[in-house]
Amino acid sequence: DLSNNGLAGLLSPVISTMGDLESLNLTSNNIAKSLNLTSNDIAGSLIPEMGELLSLKHLDLADNLLGDSIPRTIGDMLSLKTLDLSGNSIRGTIPYEIGRLPELGTLALSRNLLVGPMPHEFSELHKLVTLDLSHNNLGGPLITELGEVTYLTILRLEDNHFSGEVPREIGGLVHLDELRLNNNNFRGALPPEIAKLDNLDTLNIANNHFDGEFPLEWTSMAGLRELDVSSNELRGEIPIFIDGMKNLHLFNVAHNDFSSSIPSELGSLYKLEYIYLEDNEFESTVPKELGELTNLKKMVLHNNYLVGDIDDRICKLANELFLVQLSADCAGELPEIMCDCCICHDHEPIVHFNTGP
Repeated sequence: DLSNNGLAGLLSPVISTMGDLESLNLTSNNIAKSLNLTSNDIAGSLIPEMGELLSLKHLDLADNLLGDSIPRTIGDMLSLKTLDLSGNSIRGTIPYEIGRLPELGTLALSRNLLVGPMPHEFSELHKLVTLDLSHNNLGGPLITELGEVTYLTILRLEDNHFSGEVPREIGGLVHLDELRLNNNNFRGALPPEIAKLDNLDTLNIANNHFDGEFPLEWTSMAGLRELDVSSNELRGEIPIFIDGMKNLHLFNVAHNDFSSSIPSELGSLYKLEYIYLEDNEFESTVPKELGELTNLKKMVLHNNYLVGDIDDRICKLANELFLVQLSADCAGELPEIMCDCCICHDHEPIVHFNTGP
């Protein structure tokens, strides 16, 4: 018990190596800057008195054994810039009082047992840069006010039970670099406003219930590196203007209802390393232009309605360059596709299973 001792200054980094520590009370002191006790098997609960650590700027208790709920007094820690409680067994709802923390830049509550909605008060976190609520049991719709947190660069909400439509206001997060909404219960059309996020590098909305067509506006996202819209209920054509997404390394539209032909314009996206098109309703032949993708490592085409021969230039990628997986419907007595370099599959009736929570 080190409370009420007039302690000031910085905590020694050695405190993070005290693996047998069971209890540490630092309330009513003037400890500045940071407290890092990550990965120490610390059990028990977060105590309400932690709100008295008024000068603390960084609190990292990730990957411990903490349980119970987050005390509402956490909203009194007005100097806090970083709060990382990820990788514990914390239960209950997220206290709306966190929205009172004017300096908060990083909020990481992932890999816990949290339930309930995202507090509307999060819209007051105007300095928030990273918000990670992934791998919990949170639910309800996304708050429209989230679009007011304009300095966000990382938004991770994957593996929860969020539902409803993604609000158009998400287009206001102009500094966003990483957006992960996969493995939830979102539905409705893909928001065209996401195309306004010029800094976006990673967009993953896989394994939801999105429907409708691929937004034409998205083809202008020239900086996007990874796009995963797999395991939804999307339909229609992949726009021929897909060649505007010039920085794509990963393109995953598998397990949907896309149809028509595979656009030959994909062959001009020279940075592509991974293409996943399986379990759709693509028709016609495989474009020979895909043989121009000399960085390609995987291309998965099976369970579509493709026909004809795989071009020799595509097989050359498998035989001489980096393509280690090329799969197509080339098995059986009467295969739809002829291919000497593919992992061959029998075409099977397409049944889509959404495995989201």
